[in-house]
Amino acid sequence: LTSANIDFLRMEQERLKGERDKRWRRMEEEAGRLRALCKELGCEAAKELGEVHPSLRCIESSDAAVFETAMSTADLSDTSFSRMASKHSSLGAVKVEREQQLRQLRDVLVSLWDAV
Repeated sequence: LTSANIDFLRMEQERLKGERDKRWRRMEEEAGRLRALCKELGCEAAKELGEVHPSLRCIESSDAAVFETAMSTADLSDTSFSRMASKHSSLGAVKVEREQQLRQLRDVLVSLWDAV
């Protein structure tokens, strides 16, 4: 290896680290959105993240060592991001369905109250 090759490989390594960091931040944002939906729906965020990809389940860990391991092993591929989008859509559909059921229940209760 020449020094020029080593310099090129170092630059490539830095570029790849930057890409990984960018994808990690994006995954954290997506996981935050998923957490918010899970909180509203009363489901477990770690389970839902694990369904996207098993390596993402560790994002929910409060243990610093586990979280650091998750950062280095999490699947940040385009496939994981598309699965995350699908998970957002499916949970969003559940939320809409529940809101519709709640409106229907409210209407029934209002009509019963009016009948009394």
